[in-house]
Amino acid sequence: MTEVSVYYESNGEKHHAAGPITLQVANSETCAIIGPSGCGKTSLLRVMAGVQNNFTGRVRIDGNDLKPALHRIAYIPQNSGLLGWKTIRNNCLLPVKIRKLPLDREVYLRLREITRRMEIEDILDRYPSQVSGGQLQRAAVARSLMIKPDLLLMDEPFSALDTLTREYAQNMLRCVLRDFKATAVLVTHSIEEAVFLADRVIVLSASPGKIIADITTLSSEYEDRSAVRYTKLAAIIRQLIKEEWEGYGEEKSNSVC
Repeated sequence: MTEVSVYYESNGEKHHAAGPITLQVANSETCAIIGPSGCGKTSLLRVMAGVQNNFTGRVRIDGNDLKPALHRIAYIPQNSGLLGWKTIRNNCLLPVKIRKLPLDREVYLRLREITRRMEIEDILDRYPSQVSGGQLQRAAVARSLMIKPDLLLMDEPFSALDTLTREYAQNMLRCVLRDFKATAVLVTHSIEEAVFLADRVIVLSASPGKIIADITTLSSEYEDRSAVRYTKLAAIIRQLIKEEWEGYGEEKSNSVC
């Protein structure tokens, strides 16, 4: 995205939510965005998904202007977005059907491989209300990868999970993103999640959100949370946030600690 500013209207007035922001995400790269509540993180994600039109600037994929009908964009909202009246299997196949792609042998092999990797192959015939929160979010990831997306967007996908379940899901997602060479943008309030999952961490200011730091994590150099580089990076980002957001408000600052 180039010089993107996002706006919203309230009570007949136009408000500046975020930007201007220029951000390039390389192919097969995972980029995490962190910022205080209200800084426009989700709005930026919706712009990248092609569902938010109140913005200025330009969004392109591989040099072409973003067109949801042309590009394969997968978007995982905070509530997973799975349809309650469809089985997990049919939820995973839904993006393929929406794009009117053939349900051929390749699709079913991909379904088998992705669901195996996400460890949900034994719940495919259940409905969303019949599975755990962790399984639900892993199913949302599986669904998003079925169309081999040009861009995978995730809005705090694991925020509702308990600590152990969240870390388990993060470990799985990290491996899957690398193995499937997905290009992904993740919005999160967790510094640890950002450093663990992403190749880059983008830190935004308070509203209107602007980039105040772009940090390369070299996450391939650590495989678990006990690595020295992982803990050092998390500490550095936490200190940066503390300094940059000082005075923004104790309650909102604590939300990312």
